[in-house]
Amino acid sequence: MSTTITAATLRRRGDAQKQAEYLRHFRADNIVRDCEAVRRLLTADHPEDLKKWTVLGQSYGGFCIGTYLSFQ
Repeated sequence: MSTTITAATLRRRGDAQKQAEYLRHFRADNIVRDCEAVRRLLTADHPEDLKKWTVLGQSYGGFCIGTYLSFQ
């Protein structure tokens, strides 16, 4: 259900500072933090040895996975 970010949709966010703050959410490091938060939430009640997960991605998803692995 995502929508493309265009110059027109970005202008709706406000001035250049607000646009930059919005775009910051799409950087790989922020996506990795979001994924890790989801993993922690989904595995909160699991024993430590079952808190691992497998991820798969291609293109930008693959780049995000590489970033994710560099955080570990």
